[in-house]
Amino acid sequence: MPLQKEILRARCTDDARPVNTLNFAFVVTAFTALIAGVAGPTVSFLVARQQTRTSLISGNRERWAETLRDAVAEYVALVLSASIARQGLGQDLSLALGADPALLPTAKHLAMVKSKILLMINPDENGERALCQAVEGAYLALVGETPPGMAEMRAQAEAITRAGRAVLRAQWHRVKRGD
Repeated sequence: MPLQKEILRARCTDDARPVNTLNFAFVVTAFTALIAGVAGPTVSFLVARQQTRTSLISGNRERWAETLRDAVAEYVALVLSASIARQGLGQDLSLALGADPALLPTAKHLAMVKSKILLMINPDENGERALCQAVEGAYLALVGETPPGMAEMRAQAEAITRAGRAVLRAQWHRVKRGD
């Protein structure tokens, strides 16, 4: 009988050790599953939120670039056509606008598109500052006391186009990078 008690006692202590090891493994597995269950959706949510934000910003920048491109093209066309009209008038602009009321909507539209461009860009940034100066320079040449020559206005229009291209190129790079 003492031998049976020894065997039984040995069996109980040997069985106790694997049960504790199994309990520990079960706790670790359950804890890992809990962390994965909480961390997985949290990480997915954060990634989705960042992707949504990036997509929204990129979309807004693309729309802004399209609007600016259209406004710059319209402004160049208005500057060149107003310059041609101004050459034909050959007098002070305010007198010409008073004499021919049909020119007033064109002058108003020109000022509106100019303001739209200037409001869309940030003159504190180098590339955008060049566009701002080109737009303002063409406007000042057009409304000056003496009518500008066509060569001067074509040069002004080209400067606006070049500066506008530089701004649009910089914005396109930002969209591609996802800034």
